[in-house]
Amino acid sequence: EAAAAAEGRELLMVGHCLRGLALLGRGREAESAFARVAIMPLIRTKVSMGRLDEGGSRGECAGLFSLLDDMACSIAGTFGGVLRLSESMFDVSEEGADKNSAASASSVEVDLVTAGVWIPIATALMADPAVKMNIFSPGIASILQANYSALDTFVSELASSLLRPQSSSSDD
Repeated sequence: EAAAAAEGRELLMVGHCLRGLALLGRGREAESAFARVAIMPLIRTKVSMGRLDEGGSRGECAGLFSLLDDMACSIAGTFGGVLRLSESMFDVSEEGADKNSAASASSVEVDLVTAGVWIPIATALMADPAVKMNIFSPGIASILQANYSALDTFVSELASSLLRPQSSSSDD
């Protein structure tokens, strides 16, 4: 219970910071700081040529799917609470909103899933020339198709996997 209370207090503080930055019109800075401080160090520990080729020959990218899955699980486990909080605070759905109103024109948003998670992952995959070459231009159609499928599946399921509440194993 003490850990849950501490996590609740931390989320409350993060929520105040995100809301304050968004209201000051600095939501993009919050996204950038989250990506730089929280996500990039975690991604850097995971992305390597060895991990990319895990379970296959060099250049086959046999480990791409497991690498992406591992990154998503690690991020969800470590920062899932913050991502869910941000998503619920800045849900700017258009249902019932008057598109011409002043409130909708000046709505603020912080999108940690896209700008804080997906962009750093894409940047990490593109930053290392060897990783970029193996994933995006391997020269073998079947490998390119497998890489495309892995990335497409990852991107289409990213938000739901990050925002899914973690199942807690309690010792009742």
